[in-house]
Amino acid sequence: MKSIDNQKQIRTFECQLYQLETVLDTLNLIAAAGNLLLETYIVEDGHRTNLSHQAFDGQDLLRPIRALQTQWEALLSQPRVVILATIDRFLLEMVLQRIDQYEVVMASYDCTITKLENLLLKTQQRLSASAQRVHLLSHYQTILTRQRRYVDQAQVGRDEWLEKLTRLKQARQPI
Repeated sequence: MKSIDNQKQIRTFECQLYQLETVLDTLNLIAAAGNLLLETYIVEDGHRTNLSHQAFDGQDLLRPIRALQTQWEALLSQPRVVILATIDRFLLEMVLQRIDQYEVVMASYDCTITKLENLLLKTQQRLSASAQRVHLLSHYQTILTRQRRYVDQAQVGRDEWLEKLTRLKQARQPI
């Protein structure tokens, strides 16, 4: 590393540290002492990696890294069954949400179909035979056909997710 100390003298240092966290913390300690880092890099196995010397602001880095390490070690030390159960609950929740979404969509389509069928019936009853009546009836039939196709597609999608739900429940281990 290269730095400027409090007396405005350029200092070049080299140290052999074996943990990256210690290297980063040392650089922060140098910055905290009032030195301005000019150039920082790590040489490992003959390869040089430049570090952004502006990133070292003198703030403690080692303590948060150790706290994070403690957290992930605690997570990794949990029995695999607990981790798998958490994943299973998450997957189950996601599948149930997807099924609910399909059912909401199907209910919306069904509501639209009911309104269109009523509109079609009123048009048949109230308009006398004319080009306008034929056009409206044809238009409503086209929309109804499309809406029924959407319902069918949503049912297929929902059924696929119901099948996934069944497979997920069969594969689950007791919690």
